Amino acid sequence: MNTEQLHYLQEIFQEGSLSAAARNLNISQSTLSKFLQTMERETGSGLFIRVKNRLTPTPQGYAYLDMADRIDQLQSQMLKRIELLQSEVRPAIAIGFPRYWDYRLITPAIAAFSRQFPRTAVQSLEVSPSEFPELLKRGGIQMAVSLDDFGAAAGFQHILLGTIPILLAAPKSWEIAGMETGHGRAVHFLELAQKPFIHPGRDSILSTVIRRIFDEQMFIPAPFLENANPNFRLAQVQAQTGWTVILGHTMAPLDGVSYYMPAPACQAAVSLILDGRAFRSEEENYLIRLLQQKGENHI
Repeated sequence: MNTEQLHYLQEIFQEGSLSAAARNLNISQSTLSKFLQTMERETGSGLFIRVKNRLTPTPQGYAYLDMADRIDQLQSQMLKRIELLQSEVRPAIAIGFPRYWDYRLITPAIAAFSRQFPRTAVQSLEVSPSEFPELLKRGGIQMAVSLDDFGAAAGFQHILLGTIPILLAAPKSWEIAGMETGHGRAVHFLELAQKPFIHPGRDSILSTVIRRIFDEQMFIPAPFLENANPNFRLAQVQAQTGWTVILGHTMAPLDGVSYYMPAPACQAAVSLILDGRAFRSEEENYLIRLLQQKGENHI
């Protein structure tokens, strides 16, 4: 017997009449009568008897009605539980970001995600890029935005989000000649070989990128200071302490600071690194697609 049939019995009991019950159920009286006859034949006993022109349940009928009431209670509890689950905040999606990351690059994706999944929080963790592999392996984060290319080597999935130009910042008073290009002045690293270099440091998002670029150019800078904070490094350039390397999107007009493109031009690849799970939640897959789409437009 299904829940609809139990509902038929409940309606007959409530109304005490086949005709009234049939009207409430929006079915014909003959259909309801045939249903009751079939039920009584299958159970081998009567479910209702007529007492003073009213259908009254037999003991077997009361047993079925009791079952129907219990099922109604279970359905009600289930619906309340589903409603409660839907109202609860879902587990957060944790994303690792390098320290001093410019969140403007991923803000459009996070905003679009929150509109689609308002009950799922996105947790951002700023850590050293060197910590990403371990955090991904033990589930501390589900994905990471990085300039490092450790993804493929460590067995993680690697998705390219876009590229950011590398720029050089030097005191304007140095009057570096450089050379004009269609996109601004460019400077070869050798022109800065004897100048004090403000290094981003090993914990910087630029650490791996700079090491690769310097190796390709066979360039050894003259390090003077080390700091991962790009604002600190630019302040030191403004104070004529030395020159530094920055990501193009962090360039800000500053008195006494000139910006150059390296020659040859250099790019930093921004990647989304995913942990090794084979299956992901609907929310995670949606966020990944947004980061890919928005990354193409904003990185």
